[in-house]
Amino acid sequence: MSGREQLRELGLYTPPETVRQVCKALRNGVPMYRLYHAEPPVVSKVTVRKIKELMNQGQLDFLIQYAEEAVNQAWPVSGETQEQRQTRTQKQESEDASEIAESLSNLAIPREDPTGYHRLKVIRELPQLEWNIQELEAASIPKDRAPRLLAEYDTLKFKSISATINVNGNGEESYIADFAEYERYIMLHCLYDFARQGTNRGAPFSLIEKAAELCAKGIVDIDNRLIAAGEDIIRYEIWRGDEHLKAYFDSHERYYGTKRRRENFRERITAIIDSVRGEGKTGGKEKTHERSHSQAV
Repeated sequence: MSGREQLRELGLYTPPETVRQVCKALRNGVPMYRLYHAEPPVVSKVTVRKIKELMNQGQLDFLIQYAEEAVNQAWPVSGETQEQRQTRTQKQESEDASEIAESLSNLAIPREDPTGYHRLKVIRELPQLEWNIQELEAASIPKDRAPRLLAEYDTLKFKSISATINVNGNGEESYIADFAEYERYIMLHCLYDFARQGTNRGAPFSLIEKAAELCAKGIVDIDNRLIAAGEDIIRYEIWRGDEHLKAYFDSHERYYGTKRRRENFRERITAIIDSVRGEGKTGGKEKTHERSHSQAV
């Protein structure tokens, strides 16, 4: 009966040579998980356990015997005595142990960045936009800003691709490692998307930028309150005056359970409005605080 047939009798359909390699690795102290977590896996987790169980029971000794018989047939040609050969083989197996462990470690799945899969999901779900000068200007992005934004986008897109880690070779389990401008890359998409929505309705571009920054930070920090704060600046068109701004603040009270937290949120948005209003001043005049924060930007 061949080795393959004997393995089938034991319920193993793995090639004999693979079983022999697994046995050797296990005898040399290689942890089982290194074998089934390798890329590609040497064998499955269930198979490793079965091989180890059969090996400990001595039911796989015939594989070792086959290997020894093959060596014995060549032994007379080598000129070694059987004792010399056994000593050399044992020494070689001992030296191989660390090499086997190292090679399997190199094949093992790398340690993922804890938030890497979230980054990949975020980038895959970003708005599908046409990134060219014509489309940017059609979204009413200022003509002096459009070329710089496009160049910045191209640079960060390349960085996001370079930071993508392909775990298993087919892309299905990839993730994106952290890179310094990740939040900025998200912000550019939010900015372009918000500009398409807001500029035709009279939104100041500097306010759109602030809204995009809030939204991007919320996405990166996984904070739905900040995401909504940014998106709703555009949705509620808060630049149009008291009624819009009041409705915006009222809608966000649900996110903040205490009066103090609601006040902090109002102060934060009010500061954004003030900064935008200040950027709109010309002639070097100082920004006045006499005007109500709830008036149009």
